[in-house]
Formats: sequence, C-alpha cells, structure tokens
Amino acid sequence: MDVARSVQADKSVAHRLVTALAAKSPCDLLMTVPGPGPLAEIVQAARKLGVAKPVCEAALDATARFGSLVQSLAGDRMTFDAMMSEWVDDARVQIDTTARQTIFRGMKQLKGVCAETHFTAFMFHPTPGSDERLDMLNVDGIMGFQRVRARGEMCMVGHSGLAGSAAGAESSRTILPEFCSAPVPTFRIGGPLDKATYRLDWNGKIGREHTHDVVVREIYRSAVTRHRRVPERGFGSVATEPIVPSRMAIVDLLLYKDVFPTCIPTFQVLATGLRGFADPNDPPSTHDKFYIDTELQVFGVGGVHQMQTPEVPRYRQLLESQCKLMGWDLTQFRAFRVRVEYPIVNSQMQFVIPIPEKPA
Repeated sequence: MDVARSVQADKSVAHRLVTALAAKSPCDLLMTVPGPGPLAEIVQAARKLGVAKPVCEAALDATARFGSLVQSLAGDRMTFDAMMSEWVDDARVQIDTTARQTIFRGMKQLKGVCAETHFTAFMFHPTPGSDERLDMLNVDGIMGFQRVRARGEMCMVGHSGLAGSAAGAESSRTILPEFCSAPVPTFRIGGPLDKATYRLDWNGKIGREHTHDVVVREIYRSAVTRHRRVPERGFGSVATEPIVPSRMAIVDLLLYKDVFPTCIPTFQVLATGLRGFADPNDPPSTHDKFYIDTELQVFGVGGVHQMQTPEVPRYRQLLESQCKLMGWDLTQFRAFRVRVEYPIVNSQMQFVIPIPEKPA
C-alpha cells in the first residue's frame, strides 16, 4: 500500500512489484513482475519523487529490454508466463488450471451445457467360477448438469478400454434413478448395446433452476484377464471421456484385494484425436498427452469409507448398492483416486494398470 500511494500505482501492480523484488529465483521474478508499461509508469513517478536520473534511465532501459524479450520469445505476456512456469511448480499448476478454466467457459457457451462434476468409478472383481477372468463394474455420473443455451444438448455414452478383454463379454448399461435428481431425468435411448446412447429430454427448460444429476451403471462380465495374454502387452487401461464442460472430474479405480495385488496404476490425460482410444501398449497412440499435474490418492483395503466426497452425495451408498447387486463386499476393495479441476471435454482420462505375468 505504501508503494502504491507513493507512485500513484494500482494496488495490484504495486503488489506484484514488491512480490517480484522478494522472488527467490530469476524465473519467479520474471513471472511476477508487472509488465513493461506499468513498470515504466512507476519509474517516471519515481523520477518525479527525486530518484536520480541515471538510476531511472537504467530502469527504463531494463524495462524496454524486458518488453523485447517477451515479444521475441513468446509474442505476448500470457505465453511468456506459460513458458517460465515450466521452472516454477506452483505457477505451472495455477497457469494450467486457469487455461483449463478458460476452455471450460468457452465450451460451456459453445455446447450450451455445463456441469459441476463428472465422476467415474471403475471396479474389478474376480469372475465367479473362474481363476483367470475378472468382472468390471463402471459407475459413471454427471452432477449439477444444466443447459445454459436453448440449443444445448447432451448425449451420454460410456467408454472403457481393457487389455485382454473378451470379444463376447456380456455388457449392460442402466440408468440408476435412485441416485439421479428428482424428478428422475428422462432419456431417449438408442444404438447397439455396446455403444448405447442416452439423450436427455430437457422438456424446454433452461438455467440453474433446472439442473440434473445423472448416474449410469455398466456391467462387463468376464471382461478382463488377471494376467498378460502376451508378454508385450504388459498394461491394461480404463478411461472416461468428459462429454460435458465440468468444473471437476473425479476418477476412481477400485480393485478387489487379490486383483493385481502389487499394482500401482498411473494416470494420464490424452487427446482422443483420430486414433481413438489410446492403447498404453502402443506408444504412438499415447503421444498426444495433456500435461496436467494430478495427485494419486491411495485407499487401502477397508478404507473405501474415506472416499466420500461432497461433489457426489451418497457416494458410498451408491457403491455399496451396486456391490450388493453384484454380490461383492465393498470393504474388501482398495482404491485409487484422481481429481482434475476443469477437465478437458472429450479428452481421455486414463488409468494405466500394470498387468502381471502368469505364474509358471
């Protein structure tokens, strides 16, 4: 505040200047310091306050060189800050989140719809009567879904890719009305079973007063093998694709206690592109990555009760009810969770799962 009053500068400009002067590294300083225009105004004000002419001239020269650096290297300050953020961890996370928030706002206007939360839970459990195959249950939902433009539309599909999946695996997809908003959203359903689509009926309504929670279940019986089928295919994967601009994505992977017991999955976000679903065993298909910093939360066997989250009301009850349907015990699962702020629409948010070799 003292600096702002002394040189008649905007408070935010003065704050950035003082913060930059206390920076721990040149990269921190370059990202924090005000732009050349505001800096030049501060130098001119300092000259009027009696600061020596040589000092002011040196400062103006440095300011001009800083402006030239920004233009020659990046073309604009936003791009310059993004470049510098590679060496400043805290700044990189903030800049990347801001970029995804900008995409969210643009896609919300273009698509005419948005949501508060997109969530997916992938669950793996041994197939009854089989020592080698696994069943998969996928619970997928969009919470706080609303239409912001009259032409906004939503067509909901599930998408998962599994290494070693059986060609004839049984699959079913079902709306779960007890976990949807009331009144229960109505849908027009079409397409083949393995690619079924659900098109939401808006009944002419629009705006925040007419939001929906939509929760869907998919079951894949005998869908996955416990072990590698061929040595070179060492990874399986499951992925979800946000189809609606959302403020938050929550992606969970739950493994029964003896399923891939030494597995520690990794998480990545990829562009879908022309190649479709990214195969973690095919490096060229995973080149189009979005570099998003995420934290992998780990929940041990019996710790699933800690996975309650305010974005998804009755989340544990949802998982318990679906496990009861399958004859599973939720307390016998361990889990992994990733949260992504402002997930990128139509990107693949993918868990990569190391598949063990079959014991001799």
